[in-house]
Amino acid sequence: MIVCTPKVEMQLSGFKGDEKLVNEVKGYINSQFERFSTVRIAADSGNGSSFLLHAIGNEFRKAGIRISFLHFTEEDKFDDLTKYHLSDILCSPIVFIDNLHFVLENVEQKEKLGFFLKELGERNGKLIYACKKEDRLGNKLFIDTNFSGSTLNFHLEPIFAQGRKIWATEKTNELTVEKIPEELFTLKNSNRDFLNSLQPFLDDYLLERGKNYEEIRKLDEKLYNLEVRMLRNRLAILDLEPVKKIVMREQHYEKAADIRKQQDLLSLELNEIQYELNSLAITIHPSESAMRVYIYFIRLQNTFKVPEGALLYAVERMKHQLDHLNVKKKELDIESEKKERLQVFQEIVNWTETLNRFYVK
Repeated sequence: MIVCTPKVEMQLSGFKGDEKLVNEVKGYINSQFERFSTVRIAADSGNGSSFLLHAIGNEFRKAGIRISFLHFTEEDKFDDLTKYHLSDILCSPIVFIDNLHFVLENVEQKEKLGFFLKELGERNGKLIYACKKEDRLGNKLFIDTNFSGSTLNFHLEPIFAQGRKIWATEKTNELTVEKIPEELFTLKNSNRDFLNSLQPFLDDYLLERGKNYEEIRKLDEKLYNLEVRMLRNRLAILDLEPVKKIVMREQHYEKAADIRKQQDLLSLELNEIQYELNSLAITIHPSESAMRVYIYFIRLQNTFKVPEGALLYAVERMKHQLDHLNVKKKELDIESEKKERLQVFQEIVNWTETLNRFYVK
């Protein structure tokens, strides 16, 4: 939908950019962009213009100020907005528009946008918008001429080198950052591309700590589906058993043979379910969510063997991991191993907290 609200996850506290620029933005927000009729946030794709626009919008909403927020995609047209939409939007003193460049690229849509901006200007409204960075001044002048007040411009540039290292450390830790190739921090690409290149290291970091919640959720669903299939197959086999006994008692041997074939096919499917289950790469990690999925995994495995003991086995594995880490901690005494010692200490804390949760339960 074009008419929406700022994305709640995009907050000013989470915006990554030049510290001086961020402080300037905060000051302008406090004054509600006094003296300015238009605020333009321009950046190359992936450098945070939409994020900053949504963050500013969220600040206004938290302050109880009415705003209208529009988000355009390449498929949207300005005339998708009805008269009712436009009337309601113009009731807000401040209008936010994300990806305004998509509208400006179409001559017909640009003209209709112009009528809207003219009326917004006549009502002394403010326009705060995000668009892609461009060298031409035509579109900027096209917008500014509809307003009597001044224009404020923000140009966002990508973060490089040390700033990216700080960013990566905030998302992971120093040891993980040391494993990242230096060229990823110095490569002249967008912030979005940098985050994409960082993702494999972040995935490994989250996996090690059992914080990869989306993957854990998918594994939990996979295990659930396997269990449902397993139970249905076993129930089907059990349902056929009394029927087979009856037909055999009545000496209907051909029918009994057919039933045995059905049971054999169901048993083959059970073997396939067991194979799929054993093929899953589910191991222990120091978080309750990860351990619960691991316990679920062990329990299903044991239904093909022994139906009890999954919880006790998992607890023993956690205790063994703690013993291993405590030995490792004693071995790290050299000053140069300080980071590794801190890392091991944190892992011990994580495992201890996780283990205590299961003892309580």
